[in-house]
Amino acid sequence: MRSPFSSRNITTIPIPGLDGQTAEIRQLAGKQLQAAKDAQLRDSVAKLGSFDAALVQTMKALSPTEIKAEATSDPLSGFDQATLIAKGVLSWSLEVPPSLESADDLDDEIREGLAREVLRWSKPSLFRSAEEFEADRKNG
Repeated sequence: MRSPFSSRNITTIPIPGLDGQTAEIRQLAGKQLQAAKDAQLRDSVAKLGSFDAALVQTMKALSPTEIKAEATSDPLSGFDQATLIAKGVLSWSLEVPPSLESADDLDDEIREGLAREVLRWSKPSLFRSAEEFEADRKNG
């Protein structure tokens, strides 16, 4: 049974993409999740100035439904991966201690997989399908 205190909900997981390597992760509380959202938003805003005309035209061609579908299709898309790792990984079996810098230095696929697992442990409901939510609604 999970504790009502996020910081006490700890588990050990295999690090996705690294056979034999593990990480001890904790459930993130609202403030830590918000920090990861804020970091992602700052990064997105910073990138706005570097968009080229072709990308802007492509984005303008998308319907609001397509934009919403893209934004909600991957729960990880609204969170900064390195921040999730830095705040959610207590320890790991890698040679460098977990930190924002070491998370940024991870291979892209490994960083994404580990961040996804931290988010899944912290907010499992983000990874439930529409069918699962509907079944729960029907079952009461």
